[in-house]
Amino acid sequence: MEQPSSPPRESPPSPPAAPTPAAPTPSPPPLVVNRDCVCCCDGLIVQNGRNFERSGPPYRIMFFRRNFWEDFNGEAVESMRSGFLEGKAVVPLEIEGVKYAIDFARMVQVHLGCGEQRSIAWIDNKNTPFFPKQFLHHDFSENAQPVITDRKGKGKMVSEEGHFSGPLKRLRLTPTSKFPNAKLLSKNDKTYAYFSSLFLNNMAKFDNGAVITDIHEFQISEPLARARWLVLEKEIETTRRVRGDANVVFGWYAATKETVASIFSHGFSLPRISFGLPLSIRAGMCLADLESPNYSATQCQVDKDGEKHLILCRVVLGSVEKMELEFNLTGPCREEYDTGSNDPCDPKWYMVWNNDINRRILPMCVVSCKTSAVEPVRWNEYSYEFPAGFPKLILELKKCIPLSRVGALGNLYNSFKTRREMVRSTFMKHLQDITGEELLFKVAKEVFGR
Repeated sequence: MEQPSSPPRESPPSPPAAPTPAAPTPSPPPLVVNRDCVCCCDGLIVQNGRNFERSGPPYRIMFFRRNFWEDFNGEAVESMRSGFLEGKAVVPLEIEGVKYAIDFARMVQVHLGCGEQRSIAWIDNKNTPFFPKQFLHHDFSENAQPVITDRKGKGKMVSEEGHFSGPLKRLRLTPTSKFPNAKLLSKNDKTYAYFSSLFLNNMAKFDNGAVITDIHEFQISEPLARARWLVLEKEIETTRRVRGDANVVFGWYAATKETVASIFSHGFSLPRISFGLPLSIRAGMCLADLESPNYSATQCQVDKDGEKHLILCRVVLGSVEKMELEFNLTGPCREEYDTGSNDPCDPKWYMVWNNDINRRILPMCVVSCKTSAVEPVRWNEYSYEFPAGFPKLILELKKCIPLSRVGALGNLYNSFKTRREMVRSTFMKHLQDITGEELLFKVAKEVFGR
């Protein structure tokens, strides 16, 4: 039976827009740089200028220092955002008496006293991130030297004359995060407020007493993490070109502390689940819809110390088909579908298949919390309801099998309807023994259109 494709999902609520300033921002003073810097700037505008053209108003703006992305404070962000809204590619900025120029077209912050630069990035009001092609480090301290990091993560020091002076010895901040490639967010951080509101507003329907213990934001400064982000962006472009809409949504994935560390370090991998559970659960990643975080542990175990860890992910759904986890599917039923859901029009969870998990899913942060609403599903006690058309499947099978097996098929079907302790996989095994695998799949395809 033809299944409808999913309509586009609404984006999560964006932070409120900044007020428009009463007076226009003054034009920036002229910036004097040497010839080498001009060549570098020309290259940067070629690489990054398109980001400024296609971005919406930024609600979060960051600068790159010591191999980490750090946030500008709220007052600085409001000033830069106002200039962006006026269409200014370069916005003057003063922080603690020091004057800078924020160049959105080249994606750099320029120190007007010494002419040094470092990269900037931002996330716009549609939750789309914009990062430069190359990351330029500088902490603007008296003796610091800038560092350029390319897309492969290789860096070189730049001398005062603007020439490369050798391999980069990377600087690291003292780690304060319990997860790799992650930044522990302060409760006063604007990003913390945004992520916490997404979690608490949607969890309140299931557990009004849920408490957040901390939030760690996934960082893309490392080469592998940056490559994963680039892969997701490429998948968005490809899916939009093929399907017309990439259908990018937020989804929750619950995991143990060790699993979160592995995902942040190396990417997603299929969970180790014992044999005998529904095949669909072992064939892809099952994520809860943004508004249904209680479904986030459909596939995973959770820590026993009272703290749960929910990873908020960006998910590229593309075209979504309606499916049941009990169907034992291992991929889309037709080429026009990319992912699955319990209901594309009112989803509780999504299924991203094995071959696509690291192309269609990217972590944004992990919310550590205490809640009773997130518990692993006990599949051997799962209350399974036969999908529409299943009685017709049994009827059609009875017409195709030898008369001597019709009674056994009827008894098996009636037994499973009345005895819920029979595991779904056990029922399917007995059904295949009676009908034969080839006949079962052939008739099922005719009945369900798959």
